[in-house]
Amino acid sequence: MVGSEAGLGDPIEDAVSIATAATIDFPRLKERIVIAVGLGCDRFNQVSDAATLRAIGELTAARGFLGCASLHAGTQPHTIYKKCIDHLQGRANFRSVIANSIVASGEGGSGFNVPEELRRRIPHGTLYLWPLMCMHWAFSITAVYNRSLLAPLLVESQTIDEMYTVCLLYTSPSPRDS
Repeated sequence: MVGSEAGLGDPIEDAVSIATAATIDFPRLKERIVIAVGLGCDRFNQVSDAATLRAIGELTAARGFLGCASLHAGTQPHTIYKKCIDHLQGRANFRSVIANSIVASGEGGSGFNVPEELRRRIPHGTLYLWPLMCMHWAFSITAVYNRSLLAPLLVESQTIDEMYTVCLLYTSPSPRDS
């Protein structure tokens, strides 16, 4: 996300991750790539699908979109991912909306069908599954950083309070991003 969208989910977490990965001094690093999975899961956090798809288009135009791959049922990656999620959930009471949505999407879940693992946490009609959730989207971290309004501003922040201040000052939604 740029930082001016109406729904940002976790803007500080995302911008700090992008800024760190884009600016860290690590000379042996050959390629800096960010992988996004769970496209549409953040609708639960009021992130607009239209803004997300527009961002992919803009990153494609900037030659920052590197491709995507599906994590669908019947493949080894889906099996491994599901085993990891089952393992983690077997040791905790918390159920991740994003992780379980990715698994359900990869198994053909769609619409307002809340995965069984989340029914205690998510009311019916608040989570919408679609096939793009189980895809991994690869982007150049440099292109994502250059597109971001927040990430470059957070590089000089020293405390979480400074980051929140920057975020509050620079995240006023524009009508285009609604």
